[in-house]
Amino acid sequence: MSYLDHRDDEIDTTEWIDIYTALKALNPKRNEVIVELCAGKGYLMHFLSRKLGNEVVGVDLEGCKYNNKVICMDLSKEDPPRGDIYVFQHCIEHIPQLRARDILKQALMHGRAVIGILPGHKVDDPTHIVNHYHLDDIMDIVRYVNPPYFILRPDIRSYAYPASLDYLLVMSKTPVKKVDTMPARLALVVWLYRKLLFDTLTPVITGGG
Repeated sequence: MSYLDHRDDEIDTTEWIDIYTALKALNPKRNEVIVELCAGKGYLMHFLSRKLGNEVVGVDLEGCKYNNKVICMDLSKEDPPRGDIYVFQHCIEHIPQLRARDILKQALMHGRAVIGILPGHKVDDPTHIVNHYHLDDIMDIVRYVNPPYFILRPDIRSYAYPASLDYLLVMSKTPVKKVDTMPARLALVVWLYRKLLFDTLTPVITGGG
């Protein structure tokens, strides 16, 4: 069984909602191209294309063997195609970290935003160059990329399962409201959660402007 076949049973589709909602907060125009880094078999690509109507281009070293809409590319050596908005779901932990930072910096230089999910908890995956990220690690990435605006928050699933903490990171050239990166009903639930219960999760961090 290939790595991507194994991952089929572990894909967190709630993270697609995180990425989709953050994309909607950026108000993408129909002619803008979205590039997915580490697209795998193209499931997220298909979801975003169906929901938004935009052209979504994916790149992956192995996923191109399963989906002819995914471009064969080794991101540790090759630069992704140019797009308007870049997205990724659990990608940069598989790439040498200096290279990963350069990819994100280049992506924001060519496009107007980068949206990604990063692991914040220990995982059993030997393909990870970085097992998981601490908050300071992600903030180091943000400082390196130096976006005009950014939002860093726990992903949706983390509010229900804090032990499986993952992060949503949005880096943008234009302002983004943190409340707009989360579905409205969930934003209300999270607000009540923080008000009424002891909050053990990482707070939402924003910057820029």
